[in-house]
Amino acid sequence: LGVYAAWLAVTAIGVVGFLLLRWQLRVAGLLVLAVYAGFGFDGLAHYTLAPMSAHTGMMNFTIWFEVAMAVLLLGVIGQSLVVIKRERQS
Repeated sequence: LGVYAAWLAVTAIGVVGFLLLRWQLRVAGLLVLAVYAGFGFDGLAHYTLAPMSAHTGMMNFTIWFEVAMAVLLLGVIGQSLVVIKRERQS
């Protein structure tokens, strides 16, 4: 039950970030989405419970894929914030 609650909470944060973007609150939306992306690193906590060798190949793949997508999302968010900053300077 706790895992489902955590998934629901993280998803809610992502939805709030998306809605802020849709409402043209770009910086706030991107910052909330950065928090959402940060949760993508939580999968690495699996390795505090058991070493990588104790997980199946697919488990390791999904953990690292989640981390990779979090890194990608943070990169896109960072790039978007730079664009917004440049727009405001000109």
